[in-house]
Amino acid sequence: EFSTIEHNEALEKSMRIKTSNADSMVQNKKSTSNNFEMKRNITAFRAYIETILEGYIESEKSLKMSLKVLNARLAIAEDTANSVKLQADIDTEKTKILEATIRSELSRVKMRLKSYRRLSCKTRRET
Repeated sequence: EFSTIEHNEALEKSMRIKTSNADSMVQNKKSTSNNFEMKRNITAFRAYIETILEGYIESEKSLKMSLKVLNARLAIAEDTANSVKLQADIDTEKTKILEATIRSELSRVKMRLKSYRRLSCKTRRET
């Protein structure tokens, strides 16, 4: 009887160890599965982050190119403005010269007119 009790206790202990081992194996399997799932999630997240970074890099390249284009357009606009200002200055000088010429001609015409009037008056007096 004593040996049966001992045998039963040994069997019970063995069953508990086997159950514990089975629980550990299940737990290890879950842990391995979770680790694999975590690694897969991390890999997917890295790919996602790399995609976002590539998008930012492309956006930065695009912005730099746009900035270069805008700077070139600004330089062209400044050159055009300087050219227009220079042409305006030239036109202003031409206008001043033309005004001076017109005044000079007007002065000559006035002098001739006075001469003709004098001549005309002299001619009338003589006749």
